[in-house]
Amino acid sequence: YKRQSGRFWFSLTTLNLIFKMIGESEADMDRKQIDNVVCDWECLAIIAHRARAAGQRLVATSGAFDLFHDAHALYLEEAARCGDMLFVGVDSDDLVARYKGARLPICGQDVRLKVVAAQSSVDCAVIMHEWPAFIRLVSPQVVVVSPTTKVKDAFDRRLTIESAGAEMVSVSSRSVTHTSGLIKVILERYGPK
Repeated sequence: YKRQSGRFWFSLTTLNLIFKMIGESEADMDRKQIDNVVCDWECLAIIAHRARAAGQRLVATSGAFDLFHDAHALYLEEAARCGDMLFVGVDSDDLVARYKGARLPICGQDVRLKVVAAQSSVDCAVIMHEWPAFIRLVSPQVVVVSPTTKVKDAFDRRLTIESAGAEMVSVSSRSVTHTSGLIKVILERYGPK
């Protein structure tokens, strides 16, 4: 794992599409015994480019996804409905600490990446260190943001999205669960008395 190159995890459905695009059969894929694929940023750019060339509508979103819960799962399902392939940038530990405070994240980036990648709605997940670079690399037609995105972040993101020629869609998760609420419950039940 090289921090600069990132880690990418693909669903088996997406791998099938990728191998068909590069001319490998399912037998080749089985022989390689692939559960998840780890590749570099260049590989992701090629896969995104080929998926677009094949007529796929690419969707990108990102987040911390710390203490993964139903709201995260529902949000990703809604995001996936906006297109054919969902690319998810999982915020790096440094990025989460910068935006949410030094005590977060609770779960490390590799754990959060694996949990996000395990969702059937997700086609590709990557540890993300910088949001604009992720959007430029994937070059999606749709970028999904949470309605809880802060106004300044939303403005900065809108500029990046518009410069990429994508549409910004805000979706909610249809859940009242929040990570901060879970942390509060855990502290109330298991914290010092």
